[in-house]
Amino acid sequence: MLAIFGISIIFNFSLAQETKYFEKKEKTKKELRKEKKNQKVKVRAEKQAVGKELIELRDFVLLASTISGVNGATLPVRETMNFVLIDSGRVTVQYGEPGKSGGANGMGGFTFEGRIRDFRVSNPDEKKGYNAIINFTSPQNAGMMSVSIFIWGDKAQARFFNGDRNVTFDGKYAKASETKLWESSMRNVNRF
Repeated sequence: MLAIFGISIIFNFSLAQETKYFEKKEKTKKELRKEKKNQKVKVRAEKQAVGKELIELRDFVLLASTISGVNGATLPVRETMNFVLIDSGRVTVQYGEPGKSGGANGMGGFTFEGRIRDFRVSNPDEKKGYNAIINFTSPQNAGMMSVSIFIWGDKAQARFFNGDRNVTFDGKYAKASETKLWESSMRNVNRF
C-alpha cells in the first residue's frame, strides 16, 4: 500500500511539473510596454505612409489648426482657410485670420500660388518622419519660395519661407481632391 501511495505521489508530482511547463507565462510589465510601443510605432508608420503617398502623388493638403510666425506667437486658425496645398504641379500657401478682412488676399493674410520648380525628399531615417522640400515660383513674388513639409503619423507641419516671411503651419493632412477649401479669390494674376 505504501508503494502504491508513493508511486501515486510521484506520478501526480510529474503531472504537475508537466502542466507548469506547458502553461503560458504571463508577460511582464516591461514586455507589455514594449508591445504597446511597437504597436504605436506600427500605426504611426502606416499613417505616415499615407501622407507620403499623397505628397508624392501631388494630391496633398495640410489643414492648419495653428500657425506661427517669425516672432514665435502661435495662433489658432480655421483649417479650411489656412492651408498648404499641393495639386499636380502647383502649390498654394494661404493664411489669414478668421473674421478679418484686408491683407493681400482679402482675408487678413496672404495667398501665394505657383508652379513647383524643385521637389526633394529629405528623410534619412523614416522612423523619425517624412520631410519633403518644395521650391516654387509665383507671379505674386519675384524670388523663389520654399515650403518644407514634415509628416509624422497623421499630423504634419509645413514651414513656408519667402524672404523675411516665415510661417509655420501645424495640423492634419488630407487628400486635396476630396477636401473643400476656402481659397481667396483675390489674386494678382490668373492661376497657372
